Amino acid sequence: MSSAGVDIVEFLDVIPEMRVPPAQLDRVLATRDGAIVGSSTANRFGWRLGDRIPLKSAFWQNDRGNETWSFEVLAIANDGPDDDKLYADGLFFDYRYLNESRLVQKDTVQHFIVALDDPARAATAARAIDELFSNSSYRTRTLSEKQWVSSQLRQLEDLRWFVRVVVGAVFFSLLFLTGTMMIQATKSRTPEFGILKAMGFRDGAISVMILAESGGHLR
Repeated sequence: MSSAGVDIVEFLDVIPEMRVPPAQLDRVLATRDGAIVGSSTANRFGWRLGDRIPLKSAFWQNDRGNETWSFEVLAIANDGPDDDKLYADGLFFDYRYLNESRLVQKDTVQHFIVALDDPARAATAARAIDELFSNSSYRTRTLSEKQWVSSQLRQLEDLRWFVRVVVGAVFFSLLFLTGTMMIQATKSRTPEFGILKAMGFRDGAISVMILAESGGHLR
């Protein structure tokens, strides 16, 4: 589940596909730690209006000295049958609550979302925004929505590649350990295997015994 501190009024203005009942939105705006929860997220976790939920952040420590933040569910977004379910996921709350309570990086943001009346001006607007921050300690990189989605997908693909590498390394280690166990078992029991062969055991049966013994050692 994704969560974000946003300027709620401006956020809903630039993303009209996200719909919040007016009365519920008023309660969120009037409450410091009120949250808007997408209907899909609310259904997944069984959250209802009025519930108080704790969320543990992987990045932000609050002024109480821990990573657990408390929110009150005051609005359910895109709960109607005709609402776009693409925007029915996640949790959103007032950026000021995060900014006032976090211990580090106050007055900074991760993203600005800009809506344009004329899409043909996107490239010009992007350059103008980046020029505003060209001499800042926090320079911006303005992307179109399509470019941003592509960058997120590339990060996901990089993560999948990393997972495949780790799984491959673990699999190789298991094969190496199994081979080592088999060699040790064979060397230490060569006289016994000789007796078994003299008693009529075939090579295949002895190989199965070695594999079974190696597997038992690994467990």
